[in-house]
Formats: sequence, C-alpha cells, structure tokens
Amino acid sequence: MTVRVRKIVFGLLIMMALLVGAFFSVGGMQVVRLMRGPELPPTPRTPTPASDVAYLKQAVLRNERGATSAQFAHFVRTIDAAPAANTPDDFTVIASQALAQLDNAHSTLSELVMRRLPIRLHWLADGLIVVKARPDQAALLGRKIVEIGGLSPDDLVGRAAELVGGGTPGWVRFRSEYFLSAPAALRALGAITSGATVVVRATDPAGSMVTTPLTAEPEIAPCATFWAWRDSLPGDASCGTQGWVTLLKPDSSLPLYLQEPSNLFLLRDLTEHDAVYLRMSGSVDDRNETAAQFTRRASNTLRQTGRRNAIVDFRYNWGGSFNLSLPFTKAIATAIPPNGRIYLITGPNTFSAGLIAASQFKRYAASRLSVVGEDVGDRLRFRAEGMLVTMPATGAEAYITSAWDDVLEDCGWFSDCWPPGKFLLRGVGTLTPDLRVANTWDSYIHGQDRIVEAVSMDITRRRNSPVEPK
Repeated sequence: MTVRVRKIVFGLLIMMALLVGAFFSVGGMQVVRLMRGPELPPTPRTPTPASDVAYLKQAVLRNERGATSAQFAHFVRTIDAAPAANTPDDFTVIASQALAQLDNAHSTLSELVMRRLPIRLHWLADGLIVVKARPDQAALLGRKIVEIGGLSPDDLVGRAAELVGGGTPGWVRFRSEYFLSAPAALRALGAITSGATVVVRATDPAGSMVTTPLTAEPEIAPCATFWAWRDSLPGDASCGTQGWVTLLKPDSSLPLYLQEPSNLFLLRDLTEHDAVYLRMSGSVDDRNETAAQFTRRASNTLRQTGRRNAIVDFRYNWGGSFNLSLPFTKAIATAIPPNGRIYLITGPNTFSAGLIAASQFKRYAASRLSVVGEDVGDRLRFRAEGMLVTMPATGAEAYITSAWDDVLEDCGWFSDCWPPGKFLLRGVGTLTPDLRVANTWDSYIHGQDRIVEAVSMDITRRRNSPVEPK
C-alpha cells in the first residue's frame, strides 16, 4: 500500500469515527434501540391475565426510558400490591394503574381490552353525553349522564388520573370516556357495580330523568386508545360498535369537523369567510389520500383561490409521525399571504405528532396565527417515540416510550431529545388558545360548531376593523 493510499484510508477512518461520534453525541443510541425493537421477557408456556401483569412489568423495566427512579418504584409497587388478575378486565385495570405512575401520557395501554356498557360517551363543555348506543338503548342517545354507579361524572373524572398518567386535564377527561363505560374501571374508581351491571341516571335537555341498569357486553371489543375519539363521530363503527346507532346522522348538514367521518382529511373553500377549511385528523396517511397529497392539494387551493385565511382543524390530530404532518404546517404557513391569518383549532386530542406539528405553526406563522379551541392533550415536553408490546394472553398492547420530544424549548445538541427533533423542531414556549371556546351539549345535539363560529366572527371583526384593538 502506497503512502498516498494509506493517507486516504486513514483520512476515511477518521471521518467515519467523527461521523459515528456525532451520531451518538446527538442521541443515536435512541435510534438504535427503536430500530432494534423491544427487549421482551420470555413468553409463559400457558399465558394468563396474571402472567400478562408480570410480562408487562418486565417489558416496561427493560425498555421504558426517561422515567425517574421514584416513578419506576411506584410502578413496581402498584403491580406488586395488586390482587391477582383473573380476567382481561382485571389486567387492564392493574396495568393502567401501574402505567399511570410513570406520569407520561404515551406510557399507557394503546390497545385496551375490557367489557363495556352498550353506550358510548363524549365529554362536552357542560357535561358527559351519550353519543352512540346499541339499538335497544337508543332512548339514551343525546342524554347527559347525571350519575354512574352512584357517582357523578365530575367525581369520576376527578379520580380518572388513577388510570391515566401524564397529559393535560383535557387528556385525562378524554381518556375517561372509555373507562366510564367499563364496569371494572368504574369499580376501581369507587363506583357501585353489581358484577358487570351499573345503574346509570341520565337527563334529556327538558330535564326528564331516566334511571336504568346497564350490563356490559359479553364480548370484549379491543379498542385503540389513541383512536377512541372516533366514538363521537356520527356513523362510526369502531371498537365493536357495528350496527349501533349514533345521535347524529352522517350527512352534509353536519358541521365540517364531523363530516365524512371515514376520511381523516377534509378541505372546503369557504368563500364567505375568505378562508379555506383544512381538517387533518391524524399525522398519518389516509386510505384514500396520503398526507403529502393532502398537503399539496391544500397549499395549491390556497394559492389558486387567493384566500387570506386558513382554518386548520387539528382538534382530532392524535398523532402518528410528525414527518408527515410537519410538511403540512410549513406548506400552509408559506401559502398564506403576509396579510392573511391561520386559525389553528386545538383540543385534548391534539396529541403526540399532531401536537408537535401544531406547535410549529407558532414558529412558521408567528404573528399571523390564532390558536382557537381548547388546550392540547399533552405537555409540550413529553416522552414518546415508543415501541408496542403485545401481551401474550389478553392481546392488550402497551406503548413503551424510549425518547423525549420537546417543543417547549429548543433541544440542544447533547440534550436527551429524540435526535430528528433537534434538527427539525423549535421550542415555542406555549400553545394556549388565543380564543378559548368549546362545543356544548346543545351545540353538539343541533349539529353546530361553536369553534368555527368563533373563527368566522373573528374573521369578520378583523375585516371590519383592520387595525388591531389595543
């Protein structure tokens, strides 16, 4: 080997060493762990719900990253002190209680397995209402729940943090919709049950009260945690509700956020408001249109129509991959003219990658942005980038997190942030609504959207008063 060749080889080796060092210095081991997948405990020869509890304990201790030693200790104590799990319901309660000790909204069961009542519930600003029901319970549709198992919904949601760790109060409230329809969870929260039967009291808007015992369905219908918001959509048949009836009918008379419930993406040109409405209910590709295709269609529409306003509806953008939704954020911020405005609708289901993409509107749109609606579902610094682990007996899935995402502050080179976020994201400090508004029992029943109505009023105000009020 000549001297020249030796120098080239030596130079390449130095360069490779520097690249490897840079890779690991920005947190490359996090990427390696995620690509490698979870380190799983041995599968029992005869899995049971009880062995699933032990399996979950080991899977979390081997793979979860970022929790404090105290949080891990509380997680272990909760599992060790729990009674034996004899059913999938028992497992789900124990697992939820234990994972809640990690104080991180993503560290949870992402596929729940419980017997549930023949109704589905949805929180609105002024109460918990029945939005979907098995046909024989259709008389409960549209009623507000006054009491479940002897406790008010407010009492129960106040205790729901025992089953839901981390997130904002709105996130805990949303997650409670599932647990308040499951007798085993209700019992864990202090409600009175008789086996799988719970007495429910509910009222209609005129004040007529009904009291009825409801018994959980005999079969368990697995339900994906991060998709459970679909219960509020008219015509939806997820989580084992095929053939059930919904309060609202899926037709064009519905407000835009409820139209075409099978489609994650929706675009409407609102000529009267000089605006384009853009709904993105997930940072994923839809079955009929990819996120990239929707991004191109949205930005092209804004440019071709010359609309000054974009109403971006992220209230149900539960997440997925911010690599799919972040280009949308950039494209819309670029397509809106300098004298235009972006109205970003957020809520408790603005979560994970949806929250990340929403936050970056503050970076790219700055003074042209108004955040409208309710608080997002999580803190702006949270653990995610996780792994799914399926329990051998119950089939429940746990989401075990491996890295931090941070849009509260900028991530430094040597920080514990997920490495791509160090290059793609910026901290925004806060994402609180500028216009705080939520839908009510009355607005939902009558197919109205108070949030978009507030946006249209603000557009009119700005059009009539171009100078901002002091």
